[in-house]
Amino acid sequence: MILPGVMPRLREIAQNGFGWLAILIALTYQGARLLPQGHPYCNPANMGRFGIRHVIAEAANNLVISRKNIDQLIIFVAILSGFVLLVGQFVLFMAMLLFNVAYAGPFAGMFDTPQPQVDIALTLLGHVFGVPNLFCNMGGACIDINGTFPTPFHNGLHALLEFYSLAILLVGVLVLMYYVVVMVGETALTGTPFGRRFNHIWAPIRLVVAIGLLVPINWGLNSAQYLTLISARMGSGFATNAWNLFNETLTNATGLADESLIARTTVPDTQYVTKFMLMVQACRNAYRLGTEPRAGIASTFMNIQPYFIDGPNWQQLGGVGPGGGGGAAAWANGYDFYGGGDIVVRFGHRSPELFPNESGNVAPLCGEITLPRAPEGFPLARMVGESYMTLILENMWLGVPFNDFGNRAANLDYDPPSRDLCAGPSITPCGRLPDSDWRQAQIANIQANFEIYVSGIWLGQRGAIDYEVPADLLARGWGGAGIWYNRIAQWNGQWISTVKSIPQPTRYPWPMLQVQKARGGQAANVNSEDRFNPELRGQPVVFERDEEYYVAEVLHHVYQYLENDSANEATDVRDSNNALRNVMNMIFGIDGLFAMRENHDIHPLAQLVALGKGIVDAAVRNLMGAIGASAISGGLEGLGHKNAAASAGGMSSMMLSLSTVGLTVGFILYYVLPFMPFMYFYFAVGAWVKTVFEAMVGVPLWALAHLRIDGNGLPGETAMNGYFLIFEIFLRPILTIFGLLASLAVFTAMARVLHEIFPLVTQNLTGFGDTGLPPLLYGAIGFEFKRDPIDEFFFTVIYTIIVYMLATSSFKLIDQLPSHMLRWMGAGVQTFSDRHEDTIRNLTQYAAMGGSSITGQVSQIAVKASHTAGLTGGSLVRFAGNMLTRGDQNRATGVNDTP
Repeated sequence: MILPGVMPRLREIAQNGFGWLAILIALTYQGARLLPQGHPYCNPANMGRFGIRHVIAEAANNLVISRKNIDQLIIFVAILSGFVLLVGQFVLFMAMLLFNVAYAGPFAGMFDTPQPQVDIALTLLGHVFGVPNLFCNMGGACIDINGTFPTPFHNGLHALLEFYSLAILLVGVLVLMYYVVVMVGETALTGTPFGRRFNHIWAPIRLVVAIGLLVPINWGLNSAQYLTLISARMGSGFATNAWNLFNETLTNATGLADESLIARTTVPDTQYVTKFMLMVQACRNAYRLGTEPRAGIASTFMNIQPYFIDGPNWQQLGGVGPGGGGGAAAWANGYDFYGGGDIVVRFGHRSPELFPNESGNVAPLCGEITLPRAPEGFPLARMVGESYMTLILENMWLGVPFNDFGNRAANLDYDPPSRDLCAGPSITPCGRLPDSDWRQAQIANIQANFEIYVSGIWLGQRGAIDYEVPADLLARGWGGAGIWYNRIAQWNGQWISTVKSIPQPTRYPWPMLQVQKARGGQAANVNSEDRFNPELRGQPVVFERDEEYYVAEVLHHVYQYLENDSANEATDVRDSNNALRNVMNMIFGIDGLFAMRENHDIHPLAQLVALGKGIVDAAVRNLMGAIGASAISGGLEGLGHKNAAASAGGMSSMMLSLSTVGLTVGFILYYVLPFMPFMYFYFAVGAWVKTVFEAMVGVPLWALAHLRIDGNGLPGETAMNGYFLIFEIFLRPILTIFGLLASLAVFTAMARVLHEIFPLVTQNLTGFGDTGLPPLLYGAIGFEFKRDPIDEFFFTVIYTIIVYMLATSSFKLIDQLPSHMLRWMGAGVQTFSDRHEDTIRNLTQYAAMGGSSITGQVSQIAVKASHTAGLTGGSLVRFAGNMLTRGDQNRATGVNDTP
């Protein structure tokens, strides 16, 4: 179907648009003596009364084929050929643009966009230029938004382009008239038809092509502008098919092994969870002994079991242990029970009669522990969650050493001692808790088990992630090629967050909370050893049930055993060789920094993302610490302890500074860096669209550049650059794809080689660690344990900075490669989009400065607010204390001066 408005425009062009061209051809034939002097066709007053075909037919009647008239024959054939080419051009345009004829040639699919309805690049072109049914495949499939075109903006743009093209056409006609005058003058001067400069073959063809390119066709666009948009459409389809072909041969868009996209991460310290579960075991067995039926004591037996609780709903964790599905089955049940949210395991006793007000009628007698929710759609999260549940239920709830410990802890305050509790595997003489070596061995064992679980998941299950570029993303075409690479940050962030989200004890055993509540109301200053002591000022704390006092005594001793021992330090700092490293990791979150050089088989982009994730998490911890320290400083200041308040304030300022720096660096590494492929690529797509718009304005001038009567070839000496620019519009999309792949390949290769040569660069750079001290003193101070980590830290910082610079410089290829590729064809032309500054580099700088400023201001506000809150609270406490003291003095003296 022919588009509305096309036929009237074609009739207008046929009647008036070629009038000047017919006169020009007539004058050319007159100069070649094919038309006599004074012929009506050469008179401008007769324009519109005859057409090009009339002029050619009249000249053909006067043409005599002989050697003497060879010049006439050449000119006639040249003009006839130009006219045929012009007619053929319009036929092709009508068939391809107006009738949407399907072309089934061998290269049709190469330049067709597979799904133009959702293609990003075609959508951008459609939104910018608004030409209906232009950005379609040969088969007619168009982008979805064609029905909304043209908008009022596009109508105005089309009118402006049409006005501009007609003005340029008028200039072209004036140029033609100038050349007619020049040719007449040179003919009279030299005696040579049309002058000596006139190229009898190419000049007529160029004149016809120039006018043909400037003639408006439809929607206010001329032939040259339609040619530009068609080149852009075909180049976009060409690049999309190339990008799809590249991904068909790979499992991920980096070209490397899938497993290299997930960075290794260290396992967090599980000591706190281990100590809590030892306390749960002591609580469990203390309730068992304390509520067993005995002569003269009426009690309800408390059978402590793990439960899932959600409002009135409850589920007992059965089936754990050998043959029962283990932690994996328990985690799956908990995931379904809580609807994918946090999994809460309550250790308690269910009794509707005793605990009618508790959720599920289950009282948390021995506390609760929470497993944070797993990220949706991330398969490794489920495996890590199963490992945590296995640790809790199989290793610590059903584990023999933990049960043996609980039995012996419960027997400490049991009267009379239950000797049957000593029948199991002996960990210590009956009636005593094991020594610190046993405790540390259990903590280390649980830590080692979890490291084995996580390492096994990382080594064997990384392939469970679907690394392929999704079909819906491929449907977006080459314009969306940079989107996938941000998933590297998503996967690593989910992996690290899942591993770091260890189970958190969220409620102490019930008797401990009752003791803490009683002490909070009766004793303001409680040292850590007596925090859960059920005796207060020589009097026992009153409990609801008699057995709870005995359970509280057991838990008090266990708490002292677990907490108040200097030997009980975190598992990740016990190794003196790594103490400094672990302290720096705790403060700065730079665990991924040391892994950069240790795990060279991991993709460097994934390693940088993992490093940024650790730094961001550490910065958030430091910010929370700064807020807490500021609140403490305010409270101490309100109580009048100025020196202590100043110390806490200094600690808050230091942690705030660390937090600000960490958030800035972590933001760049974790958020900005993985976005760089997308940002550079999307800006490159935008540069291509801007080049097309530049061409839409420039091609009328390119058409004028054909108006030369001298020189050989169709472009002549002035129009060749325009052909290169049109060709660049066609070629730039696929060159941008090559730039993306080149940036990733170069970055990966340089990072791998850097890993191999970096030890050679730094070897002996700082000399040896000899301090000149006596060997005995040297060994006692332990400099050999401190110098190496310090050197390693700073060298690794330099290493990471180099890798980051490699990334930023490599990703520039996405924009640089297509901008300079045409020089291989000897073309030195550039579009204005090729000369723009590095926007992404500026974005990184602005993000760093802006992020530092904003986070610094927000953090300072939060810290000041917490200080004010602490100051207010401390002042109120101080005021209340003064009032109580004054009241005591008044009662002692009999004077009432209390306001």
